[in-house]
Amino acid sequence: MFLGTYTPKLDDKGRLTLPAKFREALEGGLMVSKGQDHSLAIYTQDAFAEKVRKLTEASRSNPVARSYIRQLGAGTDEQKLDGQGRITLRADHRQYANLERNVVVNGSIEFIEVWNEEAWARYSAESEQSFSDAFDESLEGIIRVSVVATGIEAQASEIGAPVTELRAQPRPAPIYLRPADAAPPREAGLVILERE
Repeated sequence: MFLGTYTPKLDDKGRLTLPAKFREALEGGLMVSKGQDHSLAIYTQDAFAEKVRKLTEASRSNPVARSYIRQLGAGTDEQKLDGQGRITLRADHRQYANLERNVVVNGSIEFIEVWNEEAWARYSAESEQSFSDAFDESLEGIIRVSVVATGIEAQASEIGAPVTELRAQPRPAPIYLRPADAAPPREAGLVILERE
């Protein structure tokens, strides 16, 4: 499990020293990929293999799934920690996340995120109230499939989920389809579409 926030420096060669408490879990190797919100995601090899296993169950006839799988595969780099606990971030990864000398490394429970320092400060400030307003039960079972608020029924039917109930939470945000067996996302204050 990866927890905490750290502020290491990125050196001129693109090397990043990972927090000491994360290193043991990453000793067998790690995978660096483009993450959400223009951050980088660092996975253990086992966690990344599990993510890929789940993704390959998706139909490649779905253009969204196909695009995501392609981007993930093309945007992932296998790495090993050097003797000083560093990894070298590829130039395209540094550009994608707009990484400069000052970065933020966050534990994100099952993986690690690497952020541009200013981007993290903005994101953190914007999402702090939503986090404060959320409670565990309100996030249970929500999946990360966003549906545009306009044309809800048409959008929902395109991804194969009949809309049976629309229930507003305190702070309307993206709309999510909610099957009973789905894993919770990191977002809070959601409008939820429930499946039959």
